[in-house]
Amino acid sequence: MTGGFHLGWGHGHVVTRDSAWAAPAWLARWGPHGGARCIPVAEYLRARAGGQIDVQRRFYAGLLMRNGVYKTTHRNRMNELFPMLVSMARRLETSPLRTLDVACSSGVSTVEMHSAFARAGIDCEAWGSDLLIRAPHVRCDDGCAMLFDHEREPIQVEIGGWATPWRLRPRDRVLRPGRYARARRLLELDVAQFRAALDGPVPGFVAQHVPLLSSATDGVAGVHFAEEDIFRPVVPGPFAIIRVANLLNLGYFAEDALRAMGRALCARLMPDGLLMVTRTSDAERLNRGTLFRWTGTRLEVEVTTNGGSEVTDLLLQ
Repeated sequence: MTGGFHLGWGHGHVVTRDSAWAAPAWLARWGPHGGARCIPVAEYLRARAGGQIDVQRRFYAGLLMRNGVYKTTHRNRMNELFPMLVSMARRLETSPLRTLDVACSSGVSTVEMHSAFARAGIDCEAWGSDLLIRAPHVRCDDGCAMLFDHEREPIQVEIGGWATPWRLRPRDRVLRPGRYARARRLLELDVAQFRAALDGPVPGFVAQHVPLLSSATDGVAGVHFAEEDIFRPVVPGPFAIIRVANLLNLGYFAEDALRAMGRALCARLMPDGLLMVTRTSDAERLNRGTLFRWTGTRLEVEVTTNGGSEVTDLLLQ
């Protein structure tokens, strides 16, 4: 899952032996940060053009943002929460219902939430926001490439059909020492050449912008997306419902940062608006969340699911 908080706030394809290599099942089950294969941009773009959602999902799961948050996403992960949100939304006297999905990652869950309201006959204007929904990518003629964030920091390195997060994985040092050493050299010594191609034409390099939203978001009426930081909002409020999934947790941020993020989100809610904070357990596929109501001066707990959010007490302070 991606973060919506900033700490400090060409399609060539080279076939290599690594492009056909798959991690053992015991290693791959831990995801890209443990051992599953990362997807190069060229392969992702082909999958996006062909509507291959599973390949797109694996590409997002391998993207490690510079704030330490993976852009992991899963379809239908929030379905159990929709009946509750629909029921609560019916009590809000506002039309259209304006919703904001913070740290929306690939936008799949944003579309699913909007569809739940639409099926219930609720007129909805949905927004999904994330720090990075379109990323610059630079490919060299030798088959190496880098995907950057907006601060021009690399988030993925590619060598032919093999890719790695910017934070190199120890398992690759053991299983693919040659690729590991090459990726390290690219990150430490050659990154300036790739960055130069972001400013204008450079012989031997091709730059492009890569959409990081799933093909499932294309052309969905009533759903919009924007790049923004929690502390520097772009989409004007207020919103009736704000959902924050897999972002506000103690594994990512310190308590003071979480409180500040909570205050920034409340400032975008209408009086009696709802804030849904949830985290999906990968092992159990459970949504542990808390639905808050904003009184205009403070948050109050309306409903909890599966024990509630781990940051509930922090947000109530």
